Amino acid sequence: MLRQLLVGGIHGVRLRSSPINWWLDELPRRAPELNPEVLSWTTPPAPLTWQGITWVTGNAVIGGTPGTSGPWGTLPVSGLPPRREVGRTGDFIRIFDMTDPAIFETARLMRRATTNASGSVTLKLDRVLTISGARVMMAGQDEAVFRPDGPMPRAVQPLSGDWSYTWKLREVFSAEVGGFEERPNAWT
Repeated sequence: MLRQLLVGGIHGVRLRSSPINWWLDELPRRAPELNPEVLSWTTPPAPLTWQGITWVTGNAVIGGTPGTSGPWGTLPVSGLPPRREVGRTGDFIRIFDMTDPAIFETARLMRRATTNASGSVTLKLDRVLTISGARVMMAGQDEAVFRPDGPMPRAVQPLSGDWSYTWKLREVFSAEVGGFEERPNAWT
């Protein structure tokens, strides 16, 4: 179905990047003490409409005011478990605006991050962030939109095993195509 949706090169697909060693090292970083999640409340038949309140589950992992260290960004973070490695070089983090969880920024750690006795650490990042006083997700993922580059791949049925495609994709930027019209995830 993905191949059919991408035929003609008009549509794109949003893909997420995980750290290189995502299976063994990333799973422990997804624990609630490192990643507060936004909590959605509803009361039948209508959702609760509290203004200006964001409810989260897990620890309140909060980022302070972003700064710089030479060409790199920095972000003080508190609310993490004490004396624990919470990130490795190359790991993604995502910070969310406290007033609107749909507004977020993603960055990568430039060095290992280990908290002090009070559960705080200053992260060294690959870019300078603009959101201040944000909710921090230590197990973030980067994402981008891609279109097929070149001829569409063909899947050949092997004698045994699953069918597979090999895709050649090119990243597409919103400004390049006049904006994106996002559609809901078709696979869920």
